[in-house]
Amino acid sequence: MIVVTDIFVCRRASESKDPYALVEEAHGFHDKMVGWYYQSEELAEELFWSVAVNEFVGQIHNGGGAQYVMNRHWTTREVSAVRTGLRAMGATAHLDWFEWLAAQVAALAGDIPRFLESPGFGDKDVHDALCHRDRDFYALDRRDSIHPIHSRWLRSLSSLKVLDKDDFDAKMHELVESVPDYRARAEASLYRGHWQSQMLKLLCWKTGQRFHSFNGLRADLKNLIGYRSVTLTRGAHEVTEYPDRSELRDPAGALIATVEANEVRSASKRRH
Repeated sequence: MIVVTDIFVCRRASESKDPYALVEEAHGFHDKMVGWYYQSEELAEELFWSVAVNEFVGQIHNGGGAQYVMNRHWTTREVSAVRTGLRAMGATAHLDWFEWLAAQVAALAGDIPRFLESPGFGDKDVHDALCHRDRDFYALDRRDSIHPIHSRWLRSLSSLKVLDKDDFDAKMHELVESVPDYRARAEASLYRGHWQSQMLKLLCWKTGQRFHSFNGLRADLKNLIGYRSVTLTRGAHEVTEYPDRSELRDPAGALIATVEANEVRSASKRRH
C-alpha cells in the first residue's frame, strides 16, 4: 500500500543547471525513506521507477551489463520498474538496449543463478555475454544522455514537490514521525547493517528517539565513532574508543553498547 504519495526534493536540486542533480535528489529521498524504515513499496510508484532507472544506468557505466545483473540480482520488480520508467520517460533507445540485455539474461537462464552466486566477476563466458554491447550503451548515452530525459520526466510529475530547505527539513521530520509501526520496524533492524549503523540505531532506541538527522542527531556516521560526543535532544551520549573496543554511554555514564571486532553488543541484548 502506498503511504507516501509524493516525491519531495530540495529547490537547490530542482534549480541546478546539472540535470542529474534532480535525479540524484529523488534517489536520495527514496534512500532516506527506506533508511527510516519505510518499505520501498510504500513510496510513490514513480519514485521506484526513477530509482531503478538510475541504478541501471549507473551500474552499466560503472561495470557493464554483467555488473548490473550481478549487483541488482535481476529481480522481477526492478526489471519491470526499469522497463516502465524508461518507457514513461520516452527513452526508447535506452529501453531497446535494456531489452537486449533482458534477452541475454533469458538466453542464459540456466547459468544466471550460478553466476549470481559466484565470487568476483563470475563465469567469464556469462560475464562476456552480458557485457557484449556495453560499448553500444556508452555511445548511445554520449549521443543522447539519459539524465536530461530523466530530469524532464521527473519535473513533469504532479507528485514531485519542490521545497525550500527549511520546509524540506520539516517535511522529512514529519515523515519520520509518521512511519507505520515504527517501533517494531526499528527493533527488527537494530542488528542489521554496518556496525556503526547498528550503534547509531541502538543509540536512538535507548533514548526513545527516531532515527533521523533533524533532531540534533548526526547522520554523518564517520563523525559518530571514535573521537567526539554525539549530542541528542535528550543529552550528550559519549562514544569512547579503546584499543580493543568502543563503548557508548548515556549522560549518566551507564553503558549502552560496546563494539568488539566490528560487532555491536547492547548492554541489555546481545546480537546472535
